Amino acid sequence: DGSCSDDEENEAITTLQADKSIEAAGFGTNDIVTTWSKLRDKRPGSFTGKLALRREIAEAVGRASKIKGGETIGEDIFLGAVNVAFASGDADAKEKGELKEIAKACGLSDSKIKELVGDALG
Repeated sequence: DGSCSDDEENEAITTLQADKSIEAAGFGTNDIVTTWSKLRDKRPGSFTGKLALRREIAEAVGRASKIKGGETIGEDIFLGAVNVAFASGDADAKEKGELKEIAKACGLSDSKIKELVGDALG
């Protein structure tokens, strides 16, 4: 919805920290919190912040895909974002649009998105 409440931020960080494939790809807790802080400081609701987020995701997916255990990190990042967006029960149209952009940054095809979340994004 263009903003990130404290609850959503905590859910995002907790989800990322608990994800074993992210850890296996060489991203530790400190990496996650540091990156999250950098992105938050870039005004996530702004175009600059959104572009920075997509670049960070694409870079992480690219690096992780070369490491054993990191092949699914794009799916994991996307599903973490879905969990945050739907934490309140449903995501609005703007959030669903952002999720589609995150999926692209993760390198996911439309068929893979459908496989992962069905018709949840419309």
